[in-house]
Amino acid sequence: MEATPEQIQVAAQALMPVLKPVLEESFRRAGEIEALKRKFALTPNEVFVLTGIPSGTLKNWRSGGKGPEYSKEGSKIVYPVKNLLSWLDRTGRRTVDA
Repeated sequence: MEATPEQIQVAAQALMPVLKPVLEESFRRAGEIEALKRKFALTPNEVFVLTGIPSGTLKNWRSGGKGPEYSKEGSKIVYPVKNLLSWLDRTGRRTVDA
C-alpha cells in the first residue's frame, strides 16, 4: 500500500521538529569544516588580495598550465597556501604587504 500525498505531508510535519535541529547542526558543522579548510587554501579573490594578481590572470594561467599550483574542490578553485607561498618564493613575487 502506497502512502497518499496527504499522509506523506502529515508524516513530514510530524518529523520536522526532530529533523530541524539535526539539519541545523549539520549545516553549522559543514560551515565550520569549510572555515577550517579555508585556512589552508585561498580562493582566487583571496589570492588577489594577498598578491595583487587579478583572478582573471590566475584563470588564464590555469588554462595555460602556468602560475601557482591549485586544486579543484567540486566547482571551486582553491590555492593551497603552502603551495602559493612556495610559488611566490620561487618566482620572486611578493605579497601586497611585503
